[in-house]
Amino acid sequence: MSRLLRLYNLDFIFAEDFQHFTVDGYTFYPIQKKQQQRRVRTSSYYMLRYNRRMHLNARVSIPARQKDSIFRTGRTDSMYRSIKFLEDLLVVISICIGRNVVPKFYEKRLEFPLCSAKHCEIISKNSTELKTHLKTAITEIFKNEWQEKYDNGFHIRAFYNASSIFFTEPRFLEDVTIWEYLYYCNNRSVSYDALTSTSLNTKINYLVKKYLVSSVASIPEECLRIFSDVRNQLSHSGKLPIENPKSPFQHLDWDECKKYLELFRHLTQVLVFKTMGLDTFNQLRVFDVKSCLEELLRTGAIKKGY
Repeated sequence: MSRLLRLYNLDFIFAEDFQHFTVDGYTFYPIQKKQQQRRVRTSSYYMLRYNRRMHLNARVSIPARQKDSIFRTGRTDSMYRSIKFLEDLLVVISICIGRNVVPKFYEKRLEFPLCSAKHCEIISKNSTELKTHLKTAITEIFKNEWQEKYDNGFHIRAFYNASSIFFTEPRFLEDVTIWEYLYYCNNRSVSYDALTSTSLNTKINYLVKKYLVSSVASIPEECLRIFSDVRNQLSHSGKLPIENPKSPFQHLDWDECKKYLELFRHLTQVLVFKTMGLDTFNQLRVFDVKSCLEELLRTGAIKKGY
């Protein structure tokens, strides 16, 4: 008989969106009474409370023989047992549905989440979409060349961890490190001196063209400058708005800067999923992410009110 583990926070907007499904030998089941029930009108206060609380609302059956973790290759838990692939799967599930999905035994770990919600967008709207996305992602993750290129998915865990940061500015800086890392992954033959002397703007341009808009022949150097100017301001001065007198964005107030931080967060999520074989621009169409990126590439700025 398969072993069952209870899970926190595996849910969707409505209870009927979650039907049991199987991926790589793991079968996920909702605990129906613990799932969100359909509401005609949901208040923002209700959602705030729901996103703060931890909800033990699902189960997973474990295959008789589990693969070891890829994201944490060679790592062991507090009982000196090898960490299993289930934990990798839950990391990907978490960033697919914007929830901190963890097994109950995480209660004994320091990394047990403080709240149920993550600071990333919902990519998988229901269990059918989630199963499809997981199958695509797992196919990539299992490839030896993928593991070698991305150091066993270091950037996936980095995005997962960044999505648990409560404040916008430090979350943005953590996202920047993901872009820096992925540029390094694609340019390992470059010397250390050349790598460190390459500007963040050049690195972002390279990754946007390679992963996000490969149809574009070239990207003018200054089109995406806003992100490096924001990074420099936060790194050197700690807070916005931008004070650099040479920056064309010095006139932006905090709220106007924030829209670029939000766009960068969405672009980081698209970038991370792209490395797992998933194009998620369409899932983020409510935020108009793709057209905002295209506008930024054309004009070097985006419309007010992103």
